[in-house]
Parts: sequence; C-alpha cells; structure tokens
Amino acid sequence: MAQIEMILRDASGNNPVTIKSCDYSEAEKSEELEKNKERFYTQLENAGFHKNTLIPVIVENYNGVCVKFFRHPSQPSTKNKQMKDAVKSAVELVSNDPDLRFPDELLIFFAEEAQFSVGYLYKDGDKLKAGLMLGATSVNQPSQMNRTVSQEVYNHYKPAWTVDANTKLTETIVIHELGHMFHQMKSLEYYFSLAKIRQCSQGALEIDSVVDWMARAPSKVKNDIGDPTASNVLQFFKNTKSYGTGLSNYAYNEGLNEFVAETFAALVIGSPIGSDQEVQIDFGPAMGARYEQIMEAYQILGGPLPSEAARHKRKTSCFG
Repeated sequence: MAQIEMILRDASGNNPVTIKSCDYSEAEKSEELEKNKERFYTQLENAGFHKNTLIPVIVENYNGVCVKFFRHPSQPSTKNKQMKDAVKSAVELVSNDPDLRFPDELLIFFAEEAQFSVGYLYKDGDKLKAGLMLGATSVNQPSQMNRTVSQEVYNHYKPAWTVDANTKLTETIVIHELGHMFHQMKSLEYYFSLAKIRQCSQGALEIDSVVDWMARAPSKVKNDIGDPTASNVLQFFKNTKSYGTGLSNYAYNEGLNEFVAETFAALVIGSPIGSDQEVQIDFGPAMGARYEQIMEAYQILGGPLPSEAARHKRKTSCFG
C-alpha cells in the first residue's frame, strides 16, 4: 500500500507541513488490529470486567448491525435503559448511510463507575469487531459548558420537555466512539499516524524529524516513542490542533484523532461546526476555525463523511 501524504496548515492557513502516513502492509494492519484487542481488554479489566467471563446479557439487531450488550459484573449500572436507548438511536442513525459499514459485531459494555468512555476496532480471530465501554462521562451531567460536542448537545436539549437531554448526551458519546471506529476502518494509516503525533508531541521533536518519523513502518518504530530529543514539534501540534477551535475544548486539546471523532459526532448529531456557526471554546485563539476550514482538514485527515441520511437535522429550538 502506498504512503498517503497529508498537508496540514493551521487555522489561519499558515505553516504548511506535509506528513506521510505509516506505510502499512496488510500483515502490519492485521497485527495492529490484533493488538487493539489486547488494549481494549486491558481497559475492560481495569474497569473490573473479567475477559474469561464476558457473556452478553442482551443481543440486538439494529438495521442489520449485531449489537451485544454487557453489564458490569459487580457494579450494575443504574442507567442501563438510558445507555441502551442511546446506543440504539446512534446505531440506527449512522447505519442509514450504506457506505458506513459496521464491523461483524459491536460490543457495548456498561461501566458507569469507569472514569472515561473508550472505543476500539479490533480483530478477534477471523472477525472484525468494535468494542465500546461507556463510562461515567456517558451518563453524568456535564459541568463545563461546551467542553465536548456531547456537552453542547446536552445543553441544547436540557430545556426540552419531549427529549431527554441525558440520553442525547450518551447518544452523542456513542457516535463519537463510532467516529473513531469508522476512521480506522476508512483510513487506518491516518489513525495510527495521528496517534503517533499525539504521543510524540509531548516529547517536542523537530518538525522535519516528525515528517521522517511518521513515515517509518510500525515494525521500525515500536520502541521509538519518547526517544527523540529535538526541540520543536510542539509547535506543529499547536498549529494542527487549532482546527479544534471551531468544535470543542476536547477537539482542540486532545489530538487530531479526537478532532476527527468530534467532527464526526457533530456532523451526525447536528451540532454546530465552526466559528461562523457561533462555536466558541473556552480557551485557544480568539477567532476559531470556520466550517469550511474544519471540513477541509477533516477530509484531509481521513475522516469518514456521513451522508445526509445519517445526519440528524436539528431544529432551531429544542422545543420545535
């Protein structure tokens, strides 16, 4: 598979940088997805699940998507119905786009006591699966306005009488995690390359070093993270992350894969995108990225583009 080049600029259109994605062979792709299973199961065990006793309590079929639900063995969620309703709404909405193909199975773990929600695409034998663990962030009322797209959605629907804002919060988080899944299914090279940018940005590398480092095959960089000691990739990270200023604090501050997932969630759930749609985050540049800039960057980064059939049309008022 040929390398893919990404030309990234900051939100002002300046500081262009070309990044080459990892050049994955099919074997290396398969290896990374098998490792994802190990990573996901580690997250489950940290939350109190036991991988040898994982038995789904409910198996559903939503628009042809096989969804298996798992409850926490010792901490049954008090909000199972809210979570299940949210998953159903999210899957049915997204599956309206036939080009967004789901894996063989979607596994949902209710873990209300876990701090965060996570999602992984992984291989399990000859099957491709996606695992989502819904933690405290998926059910608790947000305390910081517009920190994430899901919180913007919650704030929008909170005054409504006929729409449950808590379920909409959970639904948006499910869609965010599905965004990660579809990003990997569509552009695995991009996903892992951007993850590496996020990891190495803390180590401050020279931009030229990153361009070279990102292009190296996974087998050659397994032990490289943290090793380079040059001085300036943080500037690169700041430039590229500025796209998130038109979405949410989370998209701005947590790396480009989160920017992609937040954009996907906003597109599907009908949340506003861009400073020209009055999106304003709590920190970062005074003038955020505009809708056109965000969508251009989103597609350059390999983001999955949902069709109109898979996008909720938000009305001006949450009451109408």
